[in-house]
Amino acid sequence: MYITYDDTFEGLLSALYFYYTQPDITFVRRSAALPLIAYSPHITHVQNAQKIASRIRRRFGEVAYENIYFAFLSDESDLEQTIIDYLSCLINKNDPYLQGISKIFEWRRRILNTVYHYYGFLRFSEKNHLLYAAYAPDYDISLLLANYFTHRLSSAPYILHDCRRKTMLLHNNHHYLLTESKEEFLAENLEKEEQYIQALFCSYFDAAAIKERTNPRLQRNNFPLKMRAYAFEFDKADK
Repeated sequence: MYITYDDTFEGLLSALYFYYTQPDITFVRRSAALPLIAYSPHITHVQNAQKIASRIRRRFGEVAYENIYFAFLSDESDLEQTIIDYLSCLINKNDPYLQGISKIFEWRRRILNTVYHYYGFLRFSEKNHLLYAAYAPDYDISLLLANYFTHRLSSAPYILHDCRRKTMLLHNNHHYLLTESKEEFLAENLEKEEQYIQALFCSYFDAAAIKERTNPRLQRNNFPLKMRAYAFEFDKADK
């Protein structure tokens, strides 16, 4: 039996709970469902999701629960089976499932590296009296960035716009809301003062550079090309 869950972490946990009551099922997220297979939709049960989450935390610890969350964020095609292998290894302590542990550890490392990169690479602009930052990360990390920028920006209201997933994380007074992109907000132009500040920063960026010491290869290593799309100090040729 094949089932699909909605593309949320709660949906994954709910489907995982259902799997352990009926192990003959195979579950995948709705966005990864194959067109030639007949799937049954799985309705997310929040209580079941909370039950298995508390059971994992109580039996295996908080780190194990975090690892499952990082596996979900990885968006890999085999994340569901890898999570099952990971839990099987924790339950049975068997070597055949060690590959699941190594995969999840690698996914966690990649995701945290991406988060650390965006701590320094995210560029905020003032837009409609809010701090606004657009980016297109490989992973869905807006919630992982939220606490850092709340502290870094002195709790100022801001928006993190994930252009790849077309979602926006809104922060105001330590409250967060993750929602779909709002086209009417995106259509707003930058304020004149913000345009002046950006132009001033770009002038400093160009003036401080020493042409004789230009090292594009080192610059690409320190600031990867895929992360420059929304960094205004780079012109189009450098993106």
